[in-house]
Amino acid sequence: FLGNKRTPQSCPSQVDIVTLQLQEFSITEMWQEPFKAKFLLQRESFSKGGLREAFIAKALSGMATRGKYVLKKCQKDKEENVLQYSPTLEEHMRKIVQMSALARNFAQSLELQRPKDYGATFAYEKVYFSSMNGEFITLEKFIEGKFKKLINNTGEVLGDDILKAEAFVHYTYVYEQLMVTDIQGVGYTLCDPEIASTAEDEDKSKLFCCGNLSELAIRGFLNGHSCNKFCNLLKLSDDNRN
Repeated sequence: FLGNKRTPQSCPSQVDIVTLQLQEFSITEMWQEPFKAKFLLQRESFSKGGLREAFIAKALSGMATRGKYVLKKCQKDKEENVLQYSPTLEEHMRKIVQMSALARNFAQSLELQRPKDYGATFAYEKVYFSSMNGEFITLEKFIEGKFKKLINNTGEVLGDDILKAEAFVHYTYVYEQLMVTDIQGVGYTLCDPEIASTAEDEDKSKLFCCGNLSELAIRGFLNGHSCNKFCNLLKLSDDNRN
């Protein structure tokens, strides 16, 4: 959703020091206790997506690793669009964190289950929830490199380097009748996933966001997908796509 469209530059007159109370979401333990972290935040965004804009934040203290992070918040002129699908902006941003945690869990599960011949697998960085100056935000590590989208949130495959991306999406669907879409990122490090589901279970739907096209996304992917060697290594087949 938010690629590295240009290299962010920092200048002392264009940054602020901010302290955030960050919250992590765990699939098994739900929302964790907030912790404090301090950042040097650029005032100007370096990238914009359909609903959010992204800012570079350099960790000063409180994070396990230093370096660059990305702070994302809703664009002011897009807030009404978000509220058509989510009751509040806070719920929208929290669901983004929840979807990222779920996609990360799927990627970690595949990593543990893959055979040796499968090779490298995809991974997601942790995404945190917070608020700043009355606005709700998310924070994650900045991914260096050329951004690429492989599969969008309608299930449509967009690139040639897709065999493992398709196998990952197929795996997530078989795993729990959920499908990770919007497969995008740098190399094997992905970001900004969407979760599609055919379930009407409220406990599951709470993890999903307004970009979720559910049945359309799942059907769109499955109709165009033919199992490849990576699906076979994971013991997935055309028979368990339905």
